[in-house]
Formats: sequence, C-alpha cells, structure tokens
Amino acid sequence: MRHWSQRGIAYPPEAPGVVAVSDTWSLGGVPRAEAEPALERVRKAMTQQGWKVADYENSSDRHQAELRLELPGTGRTLSLVTYPGDRLEVAAQADCARYPSGTPLNTQGDPLLPTPPVPAELRGESPDEDRPPADTGAAADQNSP
Repeated sequence: MRHWSQRGIAYPPEAPGVVAVSDTWSLGGVPRAEAEPALERVRKAMTQQGWKVADYENSSDRHQAELRLELPGTGRTLSLVTYPGDRLEVAAQADCARYPSGTPLNTQGDPLLPTPPVPAELRGESPDEDRPPADTGAAADQNSP
C-alpha cells in the first residue's frame, strides 16, 4: 500500500475483475523463542518457491523480529512480525489479483472471499487432520502466500 502512489496503481484497481487483496491476522501465545525458528522455516520454504527476502531483522537487541518476503514481478508480499507480549502477526498482500468471471460479488462489487479456516492447533486437532489424503489430487498454488 505504501508504494501505490509511486506506482500509479489506483485503488480500487480500475480494470474489471481486478482487485487489491490483503489479509492480516495475529496469533497470541507465541513466545519469540518459538516464533524465531518459525520465521526461519517460512523464509526457507518461501525462497525455495521463488520468493525473495526483502527484509529480515532478527537481532536480540530489537523488541521484535520481522521477515518480509516478496514474489518478484507479482506485487505479492508476505510479512511475519513478532511483537512483545508473545504475539505473532502474519500479513499477505497482492497489489493486483484477477478473479474469474462468475465470481460472487458483494453489494460493493467486491468478490466474496471464503473465511480463512482456523489453524488445526487452535481447533484442538492434529495438523495432519487438515491435510487432504495424498490420492485426492489436491494441489496448492506454489506462488500463493
């Protein structure tokens, strides 16, 4: 968002079927000692998928650790930040995302998005219960945050 004025991207995007998408969520009860290895796992996994590290601050003299990634040429960004009080925040953004024709829209003309599921651990389930069986043919978008 901070670069829209420099890029000349109108908000909302003017092209039919194109929207700017962002989502931010926080999780409490994540001590920095657990969050730091999580940031490193995210950095490793996402860079293997072509994402580039835009910023990585993990110094012990700072009050927070921060990892910011971007997928070159797409306007997609992902950031993870630890905060005092054992809070981890995750934010994802896509400057311009095209949605398929026929997508249900709300009264403002924006696409209706599904509510993100609560992580399995917060539902009291094993993370393995969230995964589709290997033979279902389900595939993840390798470029999505």
